Amino acid sequence: MRRGLVRGLALALGAAAGSTAVAAQETITSKAAKRHVGQYVGVVGEVAKVRVTAEGNMRLELGRPYPTSHLVVIIPRNEVTDFGELYQLKGRWVKVFGMVRRSLLEGAPPRTAGFFPQQVSGPPRIKAPSLVLRDAQKLKVFEMHPTG
Repeated sequence: MRRGLVRGLALALGAAAGSTAVAAQETITSKAAKRHVGQYVGVVGEVAKVRVTAEGNMRLELGRPYPTSHLVVIIPRNEVTDFGELYQLKGRWVKVFGMVRRSLLEGAPPRTAGFFPQQVSGPPRIKAPSLVLRDAQKLKVFEMHPTG
């Protein structure tokens, strides 16, 4: 009986992992990212701008440059060396895999007055959804638009 329960649990976990893998196969455009907040997807877009944040993280702005970016891909500073020369990605098409967040500030602690003197009422509002990328294997680079 116990052996059957363990096998059933293993099959159920395997099925759940399989359904996650199927969901991860969905590919969307960077412009559609705002409709997929909270989902793990592949996102295709042209890198409009590459920049370093004040904290040393890298930002890949897909679709358009800030402040009208379709999606902002954040690569944490301690992971940047795994990705190679990121500035060469400007103007190239990429596909990134990960969880789309509502904005760069989702989950961030509230800012205090004085940190942004011009913003006393909290953090600045950033319209573009974001995706944090920690694994270089989840970034694919194309010479041209992947469908063309």
